[in-house]
Amino acid sequence: MKKTLKISILPLLLFSLFWSTQVLAQSKTRTEIEALVKGWQQDYNNADAEGLMNFYAQNAVIALSDGTTLNGPEEARNYYSEGFKKMEAVISIQIAEVLEVDAGYTFVSGKYQIKGSMKDSGRTVAVNGNYTMLVHKENGQWKLLRGLISETPADTTK
Repeated sequence: MKKTLKISILPLLLFSLFWSTQVLAQSKTRTEIEALVKGWQQDYNNADAEGLMNFYAQNAVIALSDGTTLNGPEEARNYYSEGFKKMEAVISIQIAEVLEVDAGYTFVSGKYQIKGSMKDSGRTVAVNGNYTMLVHKENGQWKLLRGLISETPADTTK
Protein backbone atom coordinates (compact mmCIF):
# COMPACT_ATOMS: atom_id res chain seq x y z
CA MET A 1 0.00 0.00 0.00
CA LYS A 2 2.77 2.46 0.95
CA LYS A 3 4.70 1.64 -2.24
CA THR A 4 1.57 2.21 -4.36
CA LEU A 5 0.91 5.51 -2.59
CA LYS A 6 4.50 6.68 -3.18
CA ILE A 7 4.34 5.73 -6.85
CA SER A 8 1.03 7.52 -7.37
CA ILE A 9 2.21 10.69 -5.60
CA LEU A 10 5.43 10.97 -7.63
CA PRO A 11 3.73 12.06 -10.91
CA LEU A 12 1.66 14.57 -8.95
CA LEU A 13 4.78 16.04 -7.34
CA LEU A 14 6.59 16.22 -10.70
CA PHE A 15 3.58 17.87 -12.33
CA SER A 16 3.34 20.38 -9.45
CA LEU A 17 7.02 21.22 -9.80
CA PHE A 18 6.68 21.67 -13.57
CA TRP A 19 3.52 23.77 -13.19
CA SER A 20 5.02 26.08 -10.54
CA THR A 21 8.12 26.58 -12.70
CA GLN A 22 5.90 27.55 -15.65
CA VAL A 23 3.83 29.93 -13.54
CA LEU A 24 6.96 31.63 -12.20
CA ALA A 25 8.39 31.99 -15.72
CA GLN A 26 5.12 33.47 -17.00
CA SER A 27 4.96 35.82 -14.02
CA LYS A 28 8.53 37.02 -14.72
CA THR A 29 7.74 37.51 -18.41
CA ARG A 30 4.56 39.46 -17.61
CA THR A 31 6.50 41.72 -15.23
CA GLU A 32 9.12 42.35 -17.93
CA ILE A 33 6.41 43.07 -20.54
CA GLU A 34 4.69 45.47 -18.13
CA ALA A 35 8.02 47.31 -17.79
CA LEU A 36 8.36 47.43 -21.60
CA VAL A 37 4.86 48.90 -21.98
CA LYS A 38 5.40 51.37 -19.14
CA GLY A 39 8.70 52.53 -20.65
CA TRP A 40 7.19 52.94 -24.13
CA GLN A 41 4.23 54.84 -22.67
CA GLN A 42 6.56 57.11 -20.68
CA ASP A 43 8.68 57.98 -23.74
CA TYR A 44 5.54 58.66 -25.79
CA ASN A 45 4.10 60.91 -23.08
CA ASN A 46 7.43 62.77 -22.91
CA ALA A 47 7.39 63.18 -26.74
CA ASP A 48 10.72 61.33 -26.85
CA ALA A 49 10.98 59.89 -30.37
CA GLU A 50 14.64 58.94 -29.79
CA GLY A 51 13.66 56.94 -26.73
CA LEU A 52 10.80 55.22 -28.55
CA MET A 53 13.07 53.88 -31.27
CA ASN A 54 14.91 51.83 -28.63
CA PHE A 55 11.81 49.66 -28.19
CA TYR A 56 11.80 48.41 -31.80
CA ALA A 57 13.76 45.45 -33.17
CA GLN A 58 15.90 46.19 -36.24
CA ASN A 59 13.55 44.07 -38.37
CA ALA A 60 10.32 45.29 -36.72
CA VAL A 61 7.19 45.65 -38.85
CA ILE A 62 4.35 47.49 -37.13
CA ALA A 63 1.11 48.32 -38.98
CA LEU A 64 -0.58 51.41 -37.57
CA SER A 65 -4.25 52.33 -37.69
CA ASP A 66 -3.60 55.24 -40.07
CA GLY A 67 -2.25 52.84 -42.72
CA THR A 68 1.40 53.57 -41.99
CA THR A 69 3.81 50.67 -41.61
CA LEU A 70 6.88 51.21 -39.45
CA ASN A 71 9.85 49.14 -40.57
CA GLY A 72 12.50 49.22 -37.88
CA PRO A 73 13.54 51.76 -35.26
CA GLU A 74 14.53 54.56 -37.64
CA GLU A 75 11.06 54.70 -39.22
CA ALA A 76 9.49 54.57 -35.75
CA ARG A 77 11.61 57.52 -34.63
CA ASN A 78 10.77 59.54 -37.76
CA TYR A 79 7.05 58.78 -37.54
CA TYR A 80 6.74 59.77 -33.88
CA SER A 81 9.04 62.78 -34.27
CA GLU A 82 6.75 64.18 -36.99
CA GLY A 83 3.67 63.42 -34.91
CA PHE A 84 5.06 65.13 -31.83
CA LYS A 85 5.69 68.29 -33.89
CA LYS A 86 1.99 68.43 -34.76
CA MET A 87 0.28 67.19 -31.62
CA GLU A 88 0.62 67.17 -27.86
CA ALA A 89 -0.82 63.95 -26.51
CA VAL A 90 -0.84 61.52 -23.64
CA ILE A 91 -1.31 57.79 -24.14
CA SER A 92 -2.62 55.29 -21.63
CA ILE A 93 -1.94 51.62 -22.43
CA GLN A 94 -3.62 48.65 -20.79
CA ILE A 95 -2.38 45.09 -21.16
CA ALA A 96 -5.12 42.50 -21.61
CA GLU A 97 -3.05 39.41 -22.36
CA VAL A 98 0.56 38.26 -22.27
CA LEU A 99 1.00 34.91 -23.99
CA GLU A 100 4.39 33.23 -24.29
CA VAL A 101 4.56 31.36 -27.58
CA ASP A 102 8.19 30.24 -27.60
CA ALA A 103 11.41 30.92 -25.77
CA GLY A 104 12.00 34.64 -26.22
CA TYR A 105 8.75 35.30 -28.13
CA THR A 106 5.57 36.61 -26.52
CA PHE A 107 2.28 38.00 -27.80
CA VAL A 108 0.95 41.06 -25.99
CA SER A 109 -2.48 42.55 -26.58
CA GLY A 110 -4.62 45.21 -25.05
CA LYS A 111 -6.19 48.62 -25.42
CA TYR A 112 -4.88 52.15 -25.64
CA GLN A 113 -6.31 55.64 -25.33
CA ILE A 114 -4.74 58.83 -26.67
CA LYS A 115 -5.92 62.28 -25.56
CA GLY A 116 -4.40 65.52 -26.73
CA SER A 117 -4.66 68.51 -28.99
CA MET A 118 -3.32 69.69 -32.32
CA LYS A 119 -0.65 72.36 -31.89
CA ASP A 120 -1.75 74.49 -34.85
CA SER A 121 -5.50 74.59 -34.20
CA GLY A 122 -5.95 73.48 -30.62
CA ARG A 123 -8.45 70.89 -31.86
CA THR A 124 -9.00 68.15 -29.30
CA VAL A 125 -7.91 64.63 -30.22
CA ALA A 126 -9.25 61.49 -28.55
CA VAL A 127 -8.46 58.05 -29.95
CA ASN A 128 -9.24 54.63 -28.51
CA GLY A 129 -7.92 51.43 -29.98
CA ASN A 130 -6.54 47.95 -29.66
CA TYR A 131 -3.11 46.50 -30.24
CA THR A 132 -1.53 43.10 -30.72
CA MET A 133 2.25 42.81 -30.63
CA LEU A 134 4.76 40.03 -30.98
CA VAL A 135 7.74 40.93 -28.86
CA HIS A 136 11.12 39.24 -28.93
CA LYS A 137 13.85 39.20 -26.33
CA GLU A 138 17.16 40.39 -27.83
CA ASN A 139 20.26 40.51 -25.66
CA GLY A 140 18.13 40.41 -22.52
CA GLN A 141 15.81 43.22 -23.67
CA TRP A 142 12.27 42.90 -25.04
CA LYS A 143 11.75 44.55 -28.44
CA LEU A 144 8.66 45.10 -30.58
CA LEU A 145 8.98 42.74 -33.53
CA ARG A 146 5.57 42.59 -35.25
CA GLY A 147 2.43 44.49 -34.48
CA LEU A 148 -1.00 45.63 -35.47
CA ILE A 149 -2.57 48.75 -34.03
CA SER A 150 -6.22 49.42 -34.76
CA GLU A 151 -8.39 52.37 -33.91
CA THR A 152 -11.81 51.77 -32.43
CA PRO A 153 -14.40 53.50 -34.61
CA ALA A 154 -16.03 56.54 -33.04
CA ASP A 155 -19.55 56.09 -31.75
CA THR A 156 -21.70 57.96 -34.28
CA THR A 157 -25.01 57.06 -32.68
CA LYS A 158 -24.89 59.96 -30.20
